[in-house]
Amino acid sequence: MPRKKTPEKTPAKNLLEWQDSVLMTSPVPYALCTSQEAFRDELKRLGMEDDEWLCKGADATTHILTGENGGQAVIVCIPSVPEDDTVDVYSTLCHEAVHVWQTIRKSIGEKRPGIEQEAYSIQSIARNLMMAYRKQTT
Repeated sequence: MPRKKTPEKTPAKNLLEWQDSVLMTSPVPYALCTSQEAFRDELKRLGMEDDEWLCKGADATTHILTGENGGQAVIVCIPSVPEDDTVDVYSTLCHEAVHVWQTIRKSIGEKRPGIEQEAYSIQSIARNLMMAYRKQTT
């Protein structure tokens, strides 16, 4: 069976403009933090009490913050490491993406998501965390 052609990313004049393929915007904002100083600054900005950046012995820590109004936000903390450890960093970010997804799922009352919904959601979160890591460390 022949493969379908993928639309061009940059539309030419007078062609359709393809839209972003995101199906859902997260109801829980999440961010990546690669330094203890930035974590403390963000907690202060949010009016939250200081917390431990990384749990003792952990390679990364996902903090679930709850505001006075009950709204939630998630900060994934992971230190910057040498380039030769990027596979370990990315696998850890996949692990932390699951925690972000679990928080989002709970916030929307989803008890039994479809397996593809869950897989695509975690993939999207992991990709966003990896892109943020790359941006913060290069």
